[in-house]
Amino acid sequence: MRLSEVISEALRNIAAGTSRTLTLALTLAMITGGLIWADVAMSRAVLDAASKFLASAANVLVLSAPGSVSGVKCDSLTSLPGVHSAGAIRTKEIRMLPSSLPNAPLNAFEVSSGFSSLLEILQGDSRGLLLSKEASEALGVKAGKSLVLEQGHGTVHAVYDWPDDGRRGGFGYAALLPVPSEIAFDECWVNAWPHPKQLADLLLNTRLQTPEGSSEDKPTISQLNSTLGTTFDGQARYDSRPTRFAPLLSFVTAFLVGWASVRWRRLEIASAIHARVSKQALAAMLLIEIGACLLVVTLLAASVTTIGTFGIEDEDRMPIYGQALGILTATIIGAVLGVLLSLMGTRERHLFRYFKDR
Repeated sequence: MRLSEVISEALRNIAAGTSRTLTLALTLAMITGGLIWADVAMSRAVLDAASKFLASAANVLVLSAPGSVSGVKCDSLTSLPGVHSAGAIRTKEIRMLPSSLPNAPLNAFEVSSGFSSLLEILQGDSRGLLLSKEASEALGVKAGKSLVLEQGHGTVHAVYDWPDDGRRGGFGYAALLPVPSEIAFDECWVNAWPHPKQLADLLLNTRLQTPEGSSEDKPTISQLNSTLGTTFDGQARYDSRPTRFAPLLSFVTAFLVGWASVRWRRLEIASAIHARVSKQALAAMLLIEIGACLLVVTLLAASVTTIGTFGIEDEDRMPIYGQALGILTATIIGAVLGVLLSLMGTRERHLFRYFKDR
């Protein structure tokens, strides 16, 4: 048979329903689309958990060494890969009493120049007093306005938010005053994701040199918020998701569908072989027919992946696209192999048996 005849025969089979194209397309589409949707959902769950972990500031580590933290060294941690911001902080000795609420003193802290980058600033800049959102609302003072204190006044240059989500207390109703980094601080905070190797050792190196034999308390390193666990290994969670075997399952089911699609028609195929139609021509015809099914599957898979990854950042979306492509590829390979191997197993000499078994 010439190629034009093969194509014409395949199209007639599709139009007449002989090849069961609609049934096969729906079956493969449901299997592949379902597996892709499940894998996208589980991948997205890992990303959502990571976002929640970061939003709660659980990735912020705190070195506590009262009076012996170098603000300069702490601020310089931002030069390390994975470190987004770092800054030092210490408790302000003089209490800050707002004139409007003298019985509700602000928790007051002095911070290094790099500390403001640790906060999600809602407005303004970080050149002066940083006021918490709760204090800003309670005192009626916004960024750019003056905060009148019993000791004088100060200009609020920025407002930061401090959610009540399990992170350390004391900063929800507080004021932070930036001071020169060259002085000694009590703590060094570092916002890193993912945590660089030996980050704890690097944090310990931010301490000022102390005399040998000093009775200084041993420094401690802790999380700013430990309610979601001490660590978050997103890669391990992603690698252990149940749908990681989706490509294999997709391949096996598509192979069975492809194999069955030819077995249903083995009498027709054996008759064509008896009529001297070559297996190469039959293979081409069957591949065109299954190709029409796989085209539908591909369009559905692309739609499912696009919808499922809507709103995800590009750098996180690409691995999900890659996994979806792997599932789709497994479906295509499985279906094609199923068709070809089933055709190879169809024999002209079994024509009479096929006729009896129909």
